Amino acid sequence: MHLVPDRGTAGDMEEPLAGGNMAGEVRRVGNTVRRRARPWTPAVHRLLRHLEQLGFGGAPRALGIDAREREILTYIPGRVVHPNVLDDSELARVARLIRDYHVAVASFVPPPDAQWHTDGRDPSNVEEIICHNDLAPWNLIATDEQWVFIDWDLAAPGRRLWDLALPACSFVPLLPEHTKVMPRYRVFCDAYGLSAADQYRLLDLVVERTRRMRNVLLDNANHEPYASLVRDGHAETWRHAAQHVEQNIALWRRHLASGL
Repeated sequence: MHLVPDRGTAGDMEEPLAGGNMAGEVRRVGNTVRRRARPWTPAVHRLLRHLEQLGFGGAPRALGIDAREREILTYIPGRVVHPNVLDDSELARVARLIRDYHVAVASFVPPPDAQWHTDGRDPSNVEEIICHNDLAPWNLIATDEQWVFIDWDLAAPGRRLWDLALPACSFVPLLPEHTKVMPRYRVFCDAYGLSAADQYRLLDLVVERTRRMRNVLLDNANHEPYASLVRDGHAETWRHAAQHVEQNIALWRRHLASGL
């Protein structure tokens, strides 16, 4: 990782930012964000630079590492979409943004020594693309000009459908408190461009993905930040989500087949 000059301007103060559940301390300095660099940071920065070169606007820019060994990313002003539920046109926009990412990342060749985070990694060991692995409303920043996904730390090789499973669950959303979701599921899948067969297959991966969200928390519950997340009920939330999809998957597939 190469050190770069500080991208803030003279007199910029460090402002603490809400860093989500896993990011640790996150600070804003001028028009940049600073977070502690991790073993996977070099590979993630290579990925972000590839996206920048292709003109993909749905990700922050990687600017290097500062003198305190923190990664430097562009600060994205705007609102976090969570906990709002998007309307159908916005849901379609998210699906198209994810599709554009998958198209752009398809040409990315990771360095042979790349290290990737394992928490969200596709367990199939299929390396179709580099998945974001946390495409969800809590990582989507909406601005007047563009929508940007942040928190790329969980990026790792996997299947395209695996990367779609979490956003299908969280944006549609396929959660216990929501009903009559198949029309919105179709909006999401059709905007992305999924075949009918993949729309069926994706539901299985939503079950697998939500189970993995729960298991990662429980498997690491002896240390932070996982312990706090388990105490706050996140593991139970994902257990209920997986059960909900399992209980409804046959009905939802009948709706897909009938066009409802």
